[in-house]
Amino acid sequence: MICKVLDYLECDGSVSTAVRLGKKKQPAPRPLLITMEDEKKKWKVIGKAKRLKEAAEWEGVYVSPDMSEEERKERLQITKELKAKREETSKNGDNRVWTIRKGKVVELTKQ
Repeated sequence: MICKVLDYLECDGSVSTAVRLGKKKQPAPRPLLITMEDEKKKWKVIGKAKRLKEAAEWEGVYVSPDMSEEERKERLQITKELKAKREETSKNGDNRVWTIRKGKVVELTKQ
């Protein structure tokens, strides 16, 4: 299955390890922790992963980077900040666009 996903994403990457996480519970699927041999290829896969949403074949398949508990907490805090900025922008009626870049909430500017 991993090879099929990589083929669909048009990524040529060598998987060094693939480990199923969690305890086996039916019918809930368990996540896979996949280690790529090359860091650049890993980020290429993560970058193209949004294409999986386009295909019904890959419904329910998600790709995200593995994060420590501390990183997840930081990401949650940043996401809350982003949501607050977007709600404030919506209430004010201005057309500012917010996103997360390099671990910070930033305003996208039109060029």
